[in-house]
Amino acid sequence: MRHVDLAFDAIGLRPEMTVLLGITPHAVESGYGWVERGELMADTGLFRVRRFWEKPGSELAAELLRAGCLWNSFVMVARVSTLIGLIMVAMPALYASFSKIRDLLGTAREPGFLERLYERIPTASLSNEVLERYPINLSVYRFTASNGASSANLSGSWLFCPTWEFIPNGKLPSRCQIRDWAMP
Repeated sequence: MRHVDLAFDAIGLRPEMTVLLGITPHAVESGYGWVERGELMADTGLFRVRRFWEKPGSELAAELLRAGCLWNSFVMVARVSTLIGLIMVAMPALYASFSKIRDLLGTAREPGFLERLYERIPTASLSNEVLERYPINLSVYRFTASNGASSANLSGSWLFCPTWEFIPNGKLPSRCQIRDWAMP
C-alpha cells in the first residue's frame, strides 16, 4: 500500500499534519463522504482540505466529481500526539474525561471506570467536531489504484470501530472488531 507509505513519509517531514487518504472517484456516489481539496502544499504532494461534504445528494455528488473532489476513505495517518492535541482543543470536556482516569489504566479498576465513562460521555463525530472545525494542519493525499482504476485497493483486515475509541493496553473494546473490508 504505497499510498499509506507516502502518507507516513509526509508525516515524517511535517509531524504536525494529519493526512487523510482521498480516493479519486470514478462515478457519482451519494453514499460516500467527499473531500474538497484546497491548495497544493509545497514539496509534499498533499493538498489542504477545503471542505468535507457528507453523503451529498446525486446532483451535488455530480458537481463534486466534476470539480475534482475526492471520496473520503476516512483512513488517516497522524501522530497520536497530534490527534490528542486536536481533541484537546476541539473537545476539551471529552479530553478531560479521559484524563481523569489515566491513573486507572492498566489496573483492575480500569474496565469498570471505562464502562461508566462511556455511559456518561456524549456521542462525538471526529469528522464534524474535530477535523472540520480545526483543519489548519489537515491535508489530503489523492490516490488512484495502480491498475488504472479509480478506486484503490484497501482490501484486507482492518480494525473497525464504529465510534471514536480509546484502546487502553491494546485491549479491543467489545464494539470494535477486526473485519475484512474492501473499498469499491
